[in-house]
Order: sequence, then structure tokens, then C-alpha cells
Amino acid sequence: MRDRAWRVVLVVGVGLSFGYFLLPRGFVLNGLYDAMNVASAGAVVVGVRLHRPERRAPWYLLAAGQLLSAFGNFSYDYDSLVRHVTPPFPGASDAMYLAAYPVMAAGLLLLVRSRNPGRDRANVVDATIVAIGLGILSWVFLMMPYARDPSLSLAEKVVSIAYPLMDVFLLFVIVRLVVGAGTRVPAYRFLALSFVSMLAADAVYAKMVLEGTYVDRAPVDLGWVLGFVFFGVAALHPSMRRLAVAAPDRIMRLTRRRIAVLSVASLMAPLALVFPDTRRHEGSVLVIAVGSAVLFLLVLYRMSGLVRDVESKAELLRRQGLRLEEAEARYRGVVEHIPAVTFVEEVDPDRPELERIVYVSPQVDEMLGCTAEEWAAPGVRDGLVHPEDRERVRGARLLHRADGEPLREEYRLVTRSGRTVWVREETTPAEAAGGPGPRRWQGVLFDVTGHRLAQQALRRALEREREAGGRLRALDEMRNTFLHAVSHELRTPLATILGSALTLDNEDLQLSPSDSRDLIGRLALNARKLDRLLGDLLDLDRLDRGILEPNRMPVDVGDLVRGLVGDRSIPLGERHVEVVAAPLVAEVDPAMVERIVENLLVNAVRHTTRGTPLWVRVEAAEHGVLITVEDAGPGVPEELRVSLFEPFRQGPTRNEGSPGVGIGLSLVARFAELHGGRAWIEDRPGGGAAFKVALPAPIREPEDAGPRFDHHVG
Repeated sequence: MRDRAWRVVLVVGVGLSFGYFLLPRGFVLNGLYDAMNVASAGAVVVGVRLHRPERRAPWYLLAAGQLLSAFGNFSYDYDSLVRHVTPPFPGASDAMYLAAYPVMAAGLLLLVRSRNPGRDRANVVDATIVAIGLGILSWVFLMMPYARDPSLSLAEKVVSIAYPLMDVFLLFVIVRLVVGAGTRVPAYRFLALSFVSMLAADAVYAKMVLEGTYVDRAPVDLGWVLGFVFFGVAALHPSMRRLAVAAPDRIMRLTRRRIAVLSVASLMAPLALVFPDTRRHEGSVLVIAVGSAVLFLLVLYRMSGLVRDVESKAELLRRQGLRLEEAEARYRGVVEHIPAVTFVEEVDPDRPELERIVYVSPQVDEMLGCTAEEWAAPGVRDGLVHPEDRERVRGARLLHRADGEPLREEYRLVTRSGRTVWVREETTPAEAAGGPGPRRWQGVLFDVTGHRLAQQALRRALEREREAGGRLRALDEMRNTFLHAVSHELRTPLATILGSALTLDNEDLQLSPSDSRDLIGRLALNARKLDRLLGDLLDLDRLDRGILEPNRMPVDVGDLVRGLVGDRSIPLGERHVEVVAAPLVAEVDPAMVERIVENLLVNAVRHTTRGTPLWVRVEAAEHGVLITVEDAGPGVPEELRVSLFEPFRQGPTRNEGSPGVGIGLSLVARFAELHGGRAWIEDRPGGGAAFKVALPAPIREPEDAGPRFDHHVG
């Protein structure tokens, strides 16, 4: 509502102003005129309540002046339209009209004092020059005819002259407001436009009355009704709360426009003598002469003030120049003895990518190996930045220059000798933003190479320490796991061997031949288990020391695998094993191949439930032998398929009684690597896992080669 009210009033008011000329003369026409006059005063009251300006007295005085003018209209219309008599002149309406002038002038003067507190002689003199210049024209064309009219009484002459005289006074106040300092908010422009419109209408109306050509609904009425509209819009605009705010910058600037206005106003008096009627009357010539003299004195006073300002500013500039030279000498004495490069650059706010180095301290030669003149040359500064840092540094500079914020950036420079230097650039704006022309920035380059190298060394040491700590924690965890697993794996067969041996040694027990064979079988089975565990540990140790090499010889790998599975030395735990192995002679280490197949089968037994079928396949591959052990168990998760081949790594076991020690699959991978091959895990078609080992080796197939299927149940 607050932001839309002034727009509604502006549109409706302008429409009514032009619709005014479509109404018939009489009550309706005069009623609309009086209503718009009163509405302009009411808009001030509404605007003050809506926007609550800090200074309200000026607005209330302006509203009171409009109400006095409206009361004058009511009095005039009552005599002419209600009583049907000629309004007396001078009468009550004239008293109200004339009283409105000083009241509105007082409101405008309060606004002027609020916007420009303190002494402001230059603007007062300028406003006086304009008012006197236009006042002389008003005297020649409006006041002098009334003064020379013999048909008017003294009172009629005084009142007739008072109207243009008050217009001149109000014009002085308006000019005083216009030439003063302060922000030109929309409310200020609408208010000035309102008074200019009404004063212009007053001047035209006075001339038409002299010539006897004025009638109601004349075009001159548009100046008054539009003045009422602009007056109300100024009061309703949200910017009216800032109209009386003191100007932050009270420096008077003699612009070309102001000089032109003052020149025209000063020439009003000589121009008035151009008209013949003016030269025929001695009184008019005397008034013009006096006005010219006053204008001359005012212009002379104004010029003397300008000369004094120029002289005082020149002296001030001279003193500031001396202080600047002293400050520059002190500045150079300080910056040229610190262990850093100091520089000053100029940057165009509209094109922040362009820079001009104004000053560089001589330390640049020691730090970068180039003279100050070389470093300040266009393109050299950016060219010394390390290629990997150049775009980042350029972007940071552009961003900070656009925002006007200080820059703090670390980057690398490449010296003339090719040495890389880490520097920290700290740049701050040396001048306030918003001024015309290039903006100066002051910067310092610190050599932080030693600090950077120390940071990097410390970071590497911390990383090494972190890695070592991680490895130690992992090793400690694996050691505990390994010791627990080894102790379990050793205790179980030892307990079985000891128990079986004691039972056999007990002469008091009468064992049947079958029981004795069973106990002896258990002794052999657990002895093999111990032998297998100790063999794995010894092989792992020899592999770590690099003293184990494959003993290659021609071997029928298929026959070797079938024999290994068939001799029942591997505890399969009631699992069905199908061997698919064609006769395939390859140069491999038979002992290692047996250990590979044995460890893969033991691993499959450990991680599957009883009764789970197993498959062992031996087949020729592209460059050697491919051994595959498959199971129909739960399979191996994708994330464990690589780590399971690391020493002491174990997956989830299905055999809680025999968890293993985590070295079987590690030996499989290491034996495969000794043959130049590899081991990996895939998904078995139909579910489960497929452990594959590729052993590169020259192979040859016997003439009766063909897949052979053996079935074994452990």
C-alpha cells in the first residue's frame, strides 16, 4: 500500500487534470479545482502518517499553506457562485492567498535548513541572484503596470503588486532548495516540479489579468492543478522520509549548469532595457539600475568568495604536498629495509584485469632476480607466476579487485635463474572505493619458501607416522588373530593325537581291531593337519625371505590333481567332490601345485556347510594351465575378492571349529606368482564361488587326452 499510493495518486491526478477542461464552468468545475487543492494538503497528512519522516514540521507547514490557498478559493467561489456578487478586491480571499505564501516558504526553508545545516553563503547568494534577475522582469511586466494604473486605489495597487512580489520571494526559497546539497530523491523532484508549475501558472495568470483575457477553464489552470497533483505525490512517495536528511557532502560545486543559470539571471536587468516601455519610464529605469548594481555587487561578492576558496585550497594543497613528500620519504625508508617486496599498483575499476605498477621496492632484485623496472613492465609480473598457479592467482586478484576486499594468497614464482620461490601476497586497497579514475592498491610479497618446505616436510612426516601407525595397528591385530588361530589349529590336532595315543597305549582297554584302525586313522589325519600347518608357515617364511623358487619339471597336472583328491588325505567333511581333469603335461612344480589344490579345497571346506558339492577342474589355458576349485556355497563378496589373498586375511567362516590362520590363500597366490601366474575369485554360474589359478607353462597333451571325471566323497 505504501509503495503504490503515490502511483495511484499520480495516475488519477493527471487524468483529473486533463478531465478538468471537459467540465462546464460553474460549481462542478470550481468544485473539482477546490477538491484537488484540499486533496494535496490531505495527501501531506496521509504521507506523514504512512512514512513517519524524522522532521514533520516542514510538511505540516506546506499542507497549511495549501489549505490557506484552498480557503481563499472557497471564499472567492462563495461570493461568485453562491451570492452571485463580484468578490471584493482586496477581500478575504486575497488575504488568505497572500498568507499562504509565507507559510509555504517557511516549510521550504525548514527543509533547506535540515538538508544544509550551518552557514551556506554561496547558495544564498546564488538564489538571491536568480530571484533578483527574475524579479526585475516581474517588475517590468507585472508590477510596474499596476503601479502606473491610475484607476486603482492604493490598496488595490499594493495587493496587485504583492502577488508577483510573493512569487519572487517563493522563487528565491525554491532556488535555495534546488541549489543546496542533498540527495535528489523522487519526493524532492516532485516537490520542486509542483512549485515550478504553480509559480509559472501564477506568472501567466497575472499577465492575462492585466490584459483582461483570463476566464475559468483557461489553459493556465493546468499549471495549478498539476501542481496540486505533484505536491500530493511528493508527500506520498516513500522517499519523502529522506527529504530532510542532512547532506553527507556539503561541498558546493560550481557546475556548468549553475554558471549558465547565474549568467542568464545576471543579464535580466540589461535585457529589460530592450523593451521600449521600460525606457520611457524613469521609475522603471531606476529600478533596473538599482537591480543591476545589486546583481553586480552580488556577483562580485560571489567571485571574491571563489577566489578565496581557490587560494585557500591552493595553500592547503601546497601543505599537503609537503606532507606527502615527507610521508613518501618515510615510507621508502621503512619499506626498503624490511625483508619483503612492497609495491603499489593502479587498477581501473571498470577493467580490473589491467594494472599499472606505480612503485616497487628494490628487494625484488634479491628475491626474484629482476630489477624493479623489469618487474613493473606489463606482463612480467604474471609471467613469473608458476604455470600451475597462474590462473588461480589471476582469478583471485580479479575477484578481490571487483569486491574491493583485501587479497591474501600464497603461490609460486619462478625466478630469472629458474628457482621456484613460494610467496605470500597481501594486497589491500589504498584509497576509498567510489572515486573517479584508477584505484590504488598496496601490496607486500613475503618469501615463505622456508615455511612451505617445513610444512611439506612436517606433512610428509605426519603421513609417514600415520601410515606406520596404521601398519603397526594392522600388524598387531593380525598378530593377535594369527596367534589365536595358530593356537587353536595346533591344540585341536595335538589333543586328538595325544588322546588317541593314550588310548592305544592303555593296556587295560580291550580295543577291537576296527576301533584300533579308527584311532590310528585319526592319528594319521591330525598328523597330516599339523604337517600341513607347519609346512604353510615354513613356506610363508621362505617366501618372505625370497629363498623359495619353483622346481619345474614335466608333470601330468590332471593326474596329479586326481591322485591328490583320491588319496583322502584332505579332510573333506562328507562333501561330494567332482574332479574334471584331462591328462595335461606341463612344466610346473608338482609340490606347489599340490599345495595350491590342497589349500583351495581346505578353504572351500572351511567356508561351506557339510554336504556342499565341490568341483575341481584342470584345463589348458592360453599360455599354460588353469586350475579351478568351485563350491556351491554362499559365494565371496566383491569387496573381499582381492584382500583374501593377503596374509592373515580371513573371510566369514562356516566352520567355527576350524577357523584357519589366514595363510592358505596367501600361499596359493604366492605360488601362482612364482610360476608367473595369478590367482583370483569369480562367481560360479548357478551360485557359489570359483577360485581360479593360472600357471603359465609350456604344455603338451597326450594322445589320449580327454576330460576324465572322478567322483569322491570325503
